[in-house]
Amino acid sequence: MQYTSPDGNKITISIEGTFNIEKIKQLVELIELTGLSNNYSQNEITNINISHKRNNVKESLIMLLEKKFKDRWFTTREVADVYYKYYGEKLPLNTISSYLSRLYRSGVLSCKGSRINRMYYISPEAQNYM
Repeated sequence: MQYTSPDGNKITISIEGTFNIEKIKQLVELIELTGLSNNYSQNEITNINISHKRNNVKESLIMLLEKKFKDRWFTTREVADVYYKYYGEKLPLNTISSYLSRLYRSGVLSCKGSRINRMYYISPEAQNYM
């Protein structure tokens, strides 16, 4: 995450590995407590968090699929449940479904079943790149 204030000051935060949303919230609270955010409104900080979250859903989802669903078929509902347990954030089923559908169209996932009973599997070719 990076934010540049109108007067050119920068706040850059780099997160590597797996963190749930609560840990990120704690980080934002730490910034507020240390006074680094005194020149920024709560709205600006919230916008930074929302932007960061949007940019990382796909990456978080791919990492989750690799760790929890390798070598087995899975449903959108299963991904939603595990995503919540793993990251502490609830994503709507239609959001997860959209990401899984895009990953299928790009060749990362295989799928079977009707629209209502759709199941996904990480494509063997994609497993080499995950």
